[in-house]
Amino acid sequence: MQRIGKWLKRSLLLIIALGVVLLAIVTLVLNTESGTRWVLNRIGGAIPGEIVADEFTGTLWSGLYFPRVSYIDDSQRIDATEFGVSVNWPMLAAGRIPLRAVSAASFKRTSLSPAPEPPEPLEVAMSPLPLSLSIASGTIGRFDLVNATSSFYLEDISFARARLTGSTIRVASLQASRDSIDASVSEFSMTLSGDVPIAAQLRWALEDDFLSGAGKIQGSLAELKFDQAIQGEYASTATGTIRLLNRIEPEVEARVSWDRWVFGNAVLLNGEVDGGGLMDSYDTEYRATVVVGDLEPFAISGTASGNTRELTAYTADVVAAIGNANAKGQLTWSPAFSTSALVLASDINPAELRDELSGRFDATAEISVDDVGVVTVRNLIAAGVLNDAMLNASGDLVVAADQQQCTGCLLSVGKNKLRIDGGLAKNALALSYSLNAPTLQELWPDLEGAAVGGGKISGTVERPGIVTNIELRDFAYQETRIGAVTLQAEGSGEKLDVTADWAYETLTVSAQGTVAYQDETLAGSIRRATVREQRAGEWSLAQALAFSLAKNAIDVEQHNWTGANGVLRVDTLTMQGDEVRLKASLEEMPLQVAATFLPSNFELLGHANADVDISRTAGQWSGPILWRQVGTVLRVSEFNDEFTDVTIPRAEVDAMLIDGGVTAKAVLAIEPGVIGELDFQLEALAADAPLNANLKLQGEDWSWISAVVPQIDRFGGAISAAINASGPLNGPEFAGNLEWKDGSLTVPSLNVPIGDINVVVAGASNGDATITGAAKAGGGTLALDGVFENVMQASRSVNLKVTGLDAEMVNWPEYHIWGSPNLELVGNADGWRFGGELTVPKAEIAVREVPVGAVSVSPDVVVLGEEADEQRPTRITGEARLVLGDRVQFAAFGLDTRLTGSLTMQMVEDRPLSAEGRVTLVDGTFIAQGQRLKIEQGRLTFTGPLDDPIVDVRAERSIETFDGTIIAGIRLSGRAQNLSSTVYSTPTMSDADALSYLVIGRPLSQATQSEGGELSGAAVALGLRQATRITDQIGQSLGLDELAIAGDGGDSTALVAGKQINTRLYARYAYGVFSRLGTLLLRYRLSRSLTLEAGAGENQSIDVLYSIEK
Repeated sequence: MQRIGKWLKRSLLLIIALGVVLLAIVTLVLNTESGTRWVLNRIGGAIPGEIVADEFTGTLWSGLYFPRVSYIDDSQRIDATEFGVSVNWPMLAAGRIPLRAVSAASFKRTSLSPAPEPPEPLEVAMSPLPLSLSIASGTIGRFDLVNATSSFYLEDISFARARLTGSTIRVASLQASRDSIDASVSEFSMTLSGDVPIAAQLRWALEDDFLSGAGKIQGSLAELKFDQAIQGEYASTATGTIRLLNRIEPEVEARVSWDRWVFGNAVLLNGEVDGGGLMDSYDTEYRATVVVGDLEPFAISGTASGNTRELTAYTADVVAAIGNANAKGQLTWSPAFSTSALVLASDINPAELRDELSGRFDATAEISVDDVGVVTVRNLIAAGVLNDAMLNASGDLVVAADQQQCTGCLLSVGKNKLRIDGGLAKNALALSYSLNAPTLQELWPDLEGAAVGGGKISGTVERPGIVTNIELRDFAYQETRIGAVTLQAEGSGEKLDVTADWAYETLTVSAQGTVAYQDETLAGSIRRATVREQRAGEWSLAQALAFSLAKNAIDVEQHNWTGANGVLRVDTLTMQGDEVRLKASLEEMPLQVAATFLPSNFELLGHANADVDISRTAGQWSGPILWRQVGTVLRVSEFNDEFTDVTIPRAEVDAMLIDGGVTAKAVLAIEPGVIGELDFQLEALAADAPLNANLKLQGEDWSWISAVVPQIDRFGGAISAAINASGPLNGPEFAGNLEWKDGSLTVPSLNVPIGDINVVVAGASNGDATITGAAKAGGGTLALDGVFENVMQASRSVNLKVTGLDAEMVNWPEYHIWGSPNLELVGNADGWRFGGELTVPKAEIAVREVPVGAVSVSPDVVVLGEEADEQRPTRITGEARLVLGDRVQFAAFGLDTRLTGSLTMQMVEDRPLSAEGRVTLVDGTFIAQGQRLKIEQGRLTFTGPLDDPIVDVRAERSIETFDGTIIAGIRLSGRAQNLSSTVYSTPTMSDADALSYLVIGRPLSQATQSEGGELSGAAVALGLRQATRITDQIGQSLGLDELAIAGDGGDSTALVAGKQINTRLYARYAYGVFSRLGTLLLRYRLSRSLTLEAGAGENQSIDVLYSIEK
């Protein structure tokens, strides 16, 4: 027994020792880098392909991380970056490998096999695994599948609770995205055998949840059926089939149907779209019933072909009671929206629009819409019958937010003709019209009488110049008789004459007036102004009103405007030197009379009562002023004939001038919820007079601001103020604050909304005021800090510091710019001075191509007839640094590149903006001579004016030949306003051959005659000095006796080609480089001394030349 005990003891110790050794081995393998490397090497040797990996971190126990790892075999290559995997070892069990997490920044599988012809069926077969694999969670930044003919990718992939058992994969949840689509899958199962059966629940959504869908997908990779319920603004159902076998990019056949879609005032009912194809190549058919306003519903159908960026072609056929229409065009939505179409309308029935109309006519037009909403209608032609009269119409139209133009617009119906030319363009008016309508009833059955007139409108909206004459005779509308109307008006900045008359039965209105400026005196008279109606009575001037305005003198005769609803009495209005006397009163006076003093699109409605009896003697004013308004509304008209009303329920002023001073109280209330009150006492009407004033302001709804100040839109927030000013008028001390909380606004010229605005203006005891504020712009931030000094004095100034981070600064289709400013602005009566730094971390600049032949107007050009801007320009000086980040993209004029670098911008008085620094072109391409060239080097060095940097750009292309790779390129160098260009090549060759490789990809010896002409044009484009050398070489290659550049580089420069046809006949053709005019010259030698020469081009000539040999 004792021996047995010793044996058992020794055996137990041996087992423990073996266990310790085994544990040590497992620990060494799983929890050390050397053990992990040993296991990975054994795994790499056991699989058929090759694993290539960077140095890894971690262990099998704690988890592995590979910066980059690849697997390569005969048929495929799999690459992963930032690949990580960890095993949940405590959950390890027989037949089951639990992974805690799997992640990768990117995962790309590339097929190394050429595409078979025809494609072989995709077989996904897998023998059931003897163990199961589970993954608790995983993420993949981007997943790519690439083969010889196509590619497919997904982004932002994440999944949870994935399991592979045998040949079946199950995933509890999976999310992924592509472009602007986010998708999630639940209850996913897939069997890796046969056609690969699949079943899942799919949910997806477009960006900003504009559209979303949910439903089931079921089937196999050979035919995967889906059924989706689409929610959002365009709710619908979608069913169809997706085929993935034999392809990576899915092929889709689908049908989308809906009950009701709304587009503006149009409703699409019971619509259906059928189609299919690939994402970059699909064809569809559509049909729907359309309801627009009160029109009878009509059917629309058509076809569309396109890709993810555009409809390369679409058709639309409309069959309606009002007529039929057909449109063919294109539509693009990326990178910017645009559409154009040729529209043909036939058998249009105007009775569908108004019962009063009859007839039928046809119309054609070319219609286009660009990305900023400019609608252009060209070659509009209509012809047919309207109200039993022949109808013809033609013209071109342009409609935009700041432009309404009609060019050559002519409408004739029977004997009636209307012609319109011009319109509004960026506040400038240039319109002429003529009307001759002897039978208005042909135009519209409800009209009677005749209309004749014409005129012109010029100038600006604020200051139009008008010459017009309209006469209506026996005019009537429906059953309403209007009578006779005559209007004549002609005005300029110096004189305006107006005569208007209207007569109908017992009602007559007439007025005449003249205003003239001469000898520094503005004099005029309203000779008569009368409105006479039997029931309403008469409103008129009691006598002619004469007035004169001269230096230091005003004299207006006593007069009354009287009427049934109000009266204005002006008893005294004189000024002679410093002596002034005014006594007047208003009773129920319509506020519309203030229109003269308001912008042309402003109208003041309501009534006013007032009394004024003041005088100034010996430099002191005295007398009361009272003002009361009733029912005040400020109406602001817009370009589209709409208007905004600003209601002012209370506007009162009570003032008393006494002993040279004034005591007053003013109240102004604007609905909704804005009220301001001002109480002040001023001891004298002098700059240094003692002042005591209190201002209170409270308002939370400022939606009317954008109508009054169009430079600001969407103005909002709560503004309150309680400010006291005391001390001398020209330098009072301020106390109190003005606060703007939770504010917002948009500057339309920048198209950037600014929100979360909080600004505080606080008064200081020294007569200054401080301002602090913060705001957000497009996801970025802005901050403002500054001081207003000497607010009430002529020496007032402002010192502001503007800082920000990634603030959106400009947001237009061509210019989208973000900025991080750190700028200082100092302003006073002399102008503004700036300094600091502006960082542009990101910008997207895509300038449209300039039309061929377009030139910029020189700044010294004077346009005859155009009024000079008399406003004194604001003086701006300073120096600031502009820093371009690594996301500044620029595309224009064939150039597409990123810009980096920094510039020091300087502005000196009376000098243009200048810059010093360098901008580098990165990852750019340049289109030259019809070829897209890669920019190998691009630098813009600024040493002065901003528009004339030193350019150093090399762009080239590579051509593969049997003898190797040939590189041909073009170099631009010199100042931007005096660039020189040269061609070069590797290996070195003649300039002509280098140009030939650059343009046509072959040597000059292989160029055809037509390609030779193309090369000659390219040579001219390179510059005259090098072009002469190159064209000589091209001419010799093409067998011409003459191919050269003639001229000195001016407007007469031409490309000349000549050939001796025979001993007597010589042909020569010259094409103007700048004039783009061709001239053919034939010279025939009749004898030794006599030659016949004929030329044909812009001018024709035949000459006989006689030569004498000496």
